[in-house]
Amino acid sequence: MKRLFCLLLVAILLILSGCGEKNDALILIDELNEEYEAGELHSYLVDYRIDDDKVVFTCNLYIENTTQENKDFEIFGSYKEDVKSSFILGKEMKAVDIETQSDLFTLQPLEKKMFEVEFVAHKGDGEEIKANRLLPEITILEKA
Repeated sequence: MKRLFCLLLVAILLILSGCGEKNDALILIDELNEEYEAGELHSYLVDYRIDDDKVVFTCNLYIENTTQENKDFEIFGSYKEDVKSSFILGKEMKAVDIETQSDLFTLQPLEKKMFEVEFVAHKGDGEEIKANRLLPEITILEKA
């Protein structure tokens, strides 16, 4: 009985805290996304360049707001392979909109939009070649 009570209490706490819920309010649409259909707009790495001691990654990120509310958010990216190879330093980069130079992004209810962004990292002392042509691992963080 005591064990059943403990399990019930844990289940209630998980439900109340929102643990285990997937946040699908903002979706990055890329070729790996199950919502992606061939030929449709999707996210991709455009190019990268080296500016002195920095590496600048230009990406087009196609993001969908699946809710009935305005969403303000920030975008972060990481290239673990390029950090391992010492091409870049640091684990996380913050996206900046190329057009507005802002690091805060907004989508209206049910809006889909292509954002042209740049991620900037410090250049490491490794070989100046990117590990692959993939997008960074993207994290979208909603602002309250």
